[in-house]
Amino acid sequence: MSARSSQPTPGAALAGLVALVPANAIASLIRKGSGKTSVGTWLLSQASGAGHLLYCGLLSALVVYLWLRLRPAPIARLDFPALLALAALVGWFAVGPDFANFVERTEAVEKVPPGLLGGVFCMVSVVFWVLVARLVARRVPWVMVGVGVALGFANNFLLELDYPGIHLTVGWCGALVATLGFAAEDLRWFRPSRRLVIVMGALAPLAVASLLLRPNEAAWRKLSEAPGAFPAPFISAIVPELSVGRFAEDRNDPWMKRRDGVSATPPSALSPVPPDGIVILLVFDALRADVVDRKKPLVPMPNFERLRKRSVEFSLARSAAPSTLSSITTLFTGKYYSELHAKGSSGEEGGTAGDETPRVPELLAPGVSSFHIFPTRLLDPSRGATRGFESVKVAEKAPSSKVMEKLKSRFAGGIEGPQLIYLHWMDAHSPYDLDGAQGTPKEAYLREVAILDKRLGELLAWLREEKLAERTTLIVTADHGESFGDHGTWEHGKTVYEELLRVPLLIAAPGKKARVVTAPVSTVDIGATILDLFGKPTPGYFMGESLLPLAYGDATQVSHPIAAEAGTKLRAFFATPDIKVIFDRKRKTTEVYDLSVDPGESRNIVDAPEMRVHVGRARRFFSVREVKGAN
Repeated sequence: MSARSSQPTPGAALAGLVALVPANAIASLIRKGSGKTSVGTWLLSQASGAGHLLYCGLLSALVVYLWLRLRPAPIARLDFPALLALAALVGWFAVGPDFANFVERTEAVEKVPPGLLGGVFCMVSVVFWVLVARLVARRVPWVMVGVGVALGFANNFLLELDYPGIHLTVGWCGALVATLGFAAEDLRWFRPSRRLVIVMGALAPLAVASLLLRPNEAAWRKLSEAPGAFPAPFISAIVPELSVGRFAEDRNDPWMKRRDGVSATPPSALSPVPPDGIVILLVFDALRADVVDRKKPLVPMPNFERLRKRSVEFSLARSAAPSTLSSITTLFTGKYYSELHAKGSSGEEGGTAGDETPRVPELLAPGVSSFHIFPTRLLDPSRGATRGFESVKVAEKAPSSKVMEKLKSRFAGGIEGPQLIYLHWMDAHSPYDLDGAQGTPKEAYLREVAILDKRLGELLAWLREEKLAERTTLIVTADHGESFGDHGTWEHGKTVYEELLRVPLLIAAPGKKARVVTAPVSTVDIGATILDLFGKPTPGYFMGESLLPLAYGDATQVSHPIAAEAGTKLRAFFATPDIKVIFDRKRKTTEVYDLSVDPGESRNIVDAPEMRVHVGRARRFFSVREVKGAN
């Protein structure tokens, strides 16, 4: 078979992108996604996604036509360098933000601009696939069309619910490969002609309409969570957001206003901590609440169970964030992350060292000493979350055994109270390999949870041996949960669904009776609780309140709304104990779930008219306190 030309044509450029439409449709039927979808919603989402790809295809066809028509013949050899220059530009601006958290977390590249990594990634990807396509398409062009479509199909199952720039690169490469395959086939109706112009002109209104007309909220959410619909996250920047539930006025609700200037709340006088008392805040990293469920625990935890039998258990506790830095920062500042001056591209992992809000240790000083052992760079005081602690570092993601060694060494001579100690145990964090990697990821994770329980037994034994148990109040919780395919995601930080927000919460104090509190509470309440335990007032700007009135008094619920944030991108608000509103600010989507009938958050009821008031209240809650332009 003779070699064929792989010179792209306008029609081939259009066909290369449109060919991804059926691939995305089939993938959307296969992938689990975040919930159930009606046929009508699915059709709307697919029509909108097809329109986006059609628009990109028409734009690509126009660019190819103008480039081939207007460029001088002597610079034809610059076709490939021009494509690389475009890839570098796209990589810097579109893919760079995807590398920002990696740069901030990785010491070896912390001074490298994320845009540079994004540009290199995009250029290398384009070079590889274009060279492969040009080599193969001249001989078997339809094979390369299939490879391009397969690449677009596979894009739907990579890095779900995040990394839009990487998905753009993979989708673009798939379209390029298919384009070069179509071009090599050299079909007559792909060449510039009056017929092609008429077809493109007829399709253009449909493509433009897909940009300007947004489907209903559920369909837009379905589209925006599909990784293969790679134009959607970028088109969302220009598509107007649906006006679902504009601000609701709650003039009499003090939590719906900024709390600057609100008077401090005096201590409750319910603290069981003696004058020389010790409070240990023990945070398990990535411990889901259902793992230690009272009725059906997923792994035997005898030490946790013994502690539970002498604790006040808050059975409906939620984290204020689905990732460590945001969660712990909120815990020690009493403010949600959007209220703080944060640095970094996403505002989630960049840290809040520049924010002047006092941390709990600073509010306790000078009367109470504070000590912390940090097993991750995210909790270094220089990042802002743990400012005010006397801190000791262990190796990155060191197991809890190393943290216990440091604790015993630091207090070998005893503890002179009053003293706050913050322990953070990373054993259950991915990659789940502390006790072997055999079995499924969740099975390996549960084995690591069992390690945490052994370490808890060691901590309790040490307190008894050192004659510290009668002086110590223990608060046990988690910074967030963990996902194992729930809503199509893994690990944490990507969503604000219940598998990442629900966490255990125990308060064990000497001489206090055990009980179960079923009222919803949040880890944002823990900072105020620590202050109350040491007899300190809670600042009026705190978004949480002490749990001692619930644990040891007559209170039946906290007065504040429960909310959560994933950096500045995702927000959750409980308009009632069961009605949960989720805002995805990056994709400009809104979700509403009724947890009383849909605990798995699978049926988005945002388009129900009665939900508008709840969405409006949630919008107001976040709007009135966000630090504008801080992140």
